[in-house]
Amino acid sequence: MTIVAGGTDAPRNSLDRRRRAAREAGGEQYELRRRELVQAASRLFQDKGYQGTTLKDVADALTIDRVTLYKYFSGKEELLREVTTDCILEISQEIRSIAMNQATSRLKQIG
Repeated sequence: MTIVAGGTDAPRNSLDRRRRAAREAGGEQYELRRRELVQAASRLFQDKGYQGTTLKDVADALTIDRVTLYKYFSGKEELLREVTTDCILEISQEIRSIAMNQATSRLKQIG
């Protein structure tokens, strides 16, 4: 799926339509498998680098067929976006936690 002009989340082709249908039908199991694929891709990107990692590597890490991977992601670029998004969210949560701890510590000093 792709965000197209006007902000509409519309499938571009039959594979996008099938991916959307699989996501809707698969629910939680589909999302869990997507998370596993993102985690595997993250490890492989760290170990082999983005350029050195293939979709076959990601599929092999979870013992699935490379073609099955396209049920979850349009390609390596989409996997990289997901890995990057996860990293940003993780860093943001850590920053919030540090800020909250510092604020709590200051309040204890005051009170």
